[in-house]
Amino acid sequence: NALVHQSGGVVHATSGRAYCIDHAQVGMSAEVSLLASNCLTTRRFASSRAPQSLGVACNGSPGASAAPSAQFSLARSLTNCTATRMRLHAFRSYVRKHIGLPPAPRPTLEPDRTVRVLVIQRGVSSRRVLGVSDFASRLGEVLTGALRSHGGGAHVQVSVDDFGSDMQSNAQLLQRANALVAVHGNALTNLLFAQTRTLRAAVQLLPSCLPEGALSKHAYETLGHVLLAGRFRSVCCACEDEALGKTSDVRCNATSVALELASMLRQRGDRPG
Repeated sequence: NALVHQSGGVVHATSGRAYCIDHAQVGMSAEVSLLASNCLTTRRFASSRAPQSLGVACNGSPGASAAPSAQFSLARSLTNCTATRMRLHAFRSYVRKHIGLPPAPRPTLEPDRTVRVLVIQRGVSSRRVLGVSDFASRLGEVLTGALRSHGGGAHVQVSVDDFGSDMQSNAQLLQRANALVAVHGNALTNLLFAQTRTLRAAVQLLPSCLPEGALSKHAYETLGHVLLAGRFRSVCCACEDEALGKTSDVRCNATSVALELASMLRQRGDRPG
């Protein structure tokens, strides 16, 4: 209700009158649709399980490997990247204000130069990272080595947790994170609560068995790239049970994820703290 009443375009139907709707779209307006946004090109993601399985790929968004449908092309042509960026940043400020989050302070470099990575492990019985403890351990080892090899000298701390329905708690969980790793899904919308001067990178773990042409892949990529100024990547993970589709648990290559994080954390010589 608060969001609806912020809009000047709300029209209240008059009792006793008939209305004919020629076209209706529920959700974000066409020019800022994340599902078809032209802020990013659509593409296919390679599997990262192991070198021998690189032939397996995450199914692409429409237009990634074949001629896009006329409907998708039309939706994409209606989007406006400048408007999308402005609307998302304004919405982030609105959300932070209305759940009582203070403005993000400038980050301070801590003496231990700790890089904190938050891995989200869903508390439900589907779409979980299999062997998450080993995954987190390997992620920390490889990321530490990658940062030190480029003069980073930082200590990497990897924690595994989950988001819930309490927005304040979610924001607090992200408050000191320098990097976020989460399986494809609504966990990634919590980027709206992150202090982006501190959060320097995020990786979306894409299940290889997501349906061909699933627009949500592109939507989360757009969200991440806009909110984190391009510091967002997607890594393809193998589904444990292909028949379950997007609800399948996944096996992910921690080395691939760590190297993606390292490349983003090293951008422009930043040293997160």
